[in-house]
Amino acid sequence: MNPDVISPFATCVNSHDIFRRNLFRSPDVAALGARIYENQRSASSAYNDALANASPGSGYTIFVHQDVYLPEGWLDRLRSIVASLSGYDRSWAVLGSFGVTHAGEYAGHVYGNGVGVLGRPFGQPVKVRTFDEIVLVVRHMPALRFTGAHPGFHLYGTDICLRAEQLNLSCYVADNYCIHNTRLQSFPPGGFYSGYLAIMRHFPAALPVKTTCATVTGSPWPMRRLILRQMIAKFRGKARVVGRLADPTAAL
Repeated sequence: MNPDVISPFATCVNSHDIFRRNLFRSPDVAALGARIYENQRSASSAYNDALANASPGSGYTIFVHQDVYLPEGWLDRLRSIVASLSGYDRSWAVLGSFGVTHAGEYAGHVYGNGVGVLGRPFGQPVKVRTFDEIVLVVRHMPALRFTGAHPGFHLYGTDICLRAEQLNLSCYVADNYCIHNTRLQSFPPGGFYSGYLAIMRHFPAALPVKTTCATVTGSPWPMRRLILRQMIAKFRGKARVVGRLADPTAAL
């Protein structure tokens, strides 16, 4: 790691072991390091701090889950994608790895532990309305921030997309393969519901909005039904859990 280079990467970490086994094994992160946020109340507050303290002229900050592996050459490919995209859409604000288009279709090319490869190579960036938070490349623009009151660590990708939408800015999924070495569960974790309610509260005029995990509507009942189904599945012993790969490069 070169101490004289300011890394474009930032991540929230609650397990150094998961970080070391995954994100820190990524060649670009191993070489450049990453800004690590620990003991945070929310991803949005941590990442707003990263945006506020970004290196002048760096262009963008890359927010990555601690359990993501970025294959060799990932950052060079991103730079090429950004240069190309900036040539035909100067209003782009956020790039991601996997998301949902305005037509409600999934877009991206990633590996998800427990589900395998999602999507396929697609070349030019695809305009989307929402993102999964696996990887978020947020352009440095004074007005573009996560909602400071957005709680926890879920749906902040949807939050930043809807903030960009309010500013008439564009969001795209980039064709830059990565591996999400997640601990797969059949249902969203408990904190997901708080994120769902926050999207309802902060963006009522934008609803309904489809995310990669659920469709946020003007009512909390769809999420409440999902939680009830989760409770029943756990009671019956049918909730599925898949542990992380010991070596994320095996997914290459």
